[in-house]
Amino acid sequence: MNYNFKIGDGFADIKFDYTHNQIINTLGKPNKIYNEDVLFALEYDKLGLYFSYNKHNNKLSELDIFTEKISYLNKNWYSLKKRNLLNEIKNIYKNKKLKYKFSYDKYEELKDEQYNFHEIGVTLFFENNKLYNVCLAKPIID
Repeated sequence: MNYNFKIGDGFADIKFDYTHNQIINTLGKPNKIYNEDVLFALEYDKLGLYFSYNKHNNKLSELDIFTEKISYLNKNWYSLKKRNLLNEIKNIYKNKKLKYKFSYDKYEELKDEQYNFHEIGVTLFFENNKLYNVCLAKPIID
């Protein structure tokens, strides 16, 4: 499977404007489907993918894609050291002519860190300085 990410467009063969049915048509039946009050999600364990929609006015919106594998410009983000990955993100901002900024959260008890890059639709999750998850979304600025 193609695990390439394109800012503003989507991830792999999934576009940010896809409905859950389009995701199922593209990837097949998920391992699990969650249908809760404010959340609808599809989980594909073998692919390391989790697709999450918020529910608003009985419509699904704001697709978030959580992935255990990702490439951007043919670089596997999981193979990069934290400092190098953050430099890659800086380069994305520079190439998009955006001011580099992010929000940061640290959870001492879990030894987790979270970097949110809203302008490009990327959230990085680290545990003990090792990337363990990436969340992709439609960016604030394309």
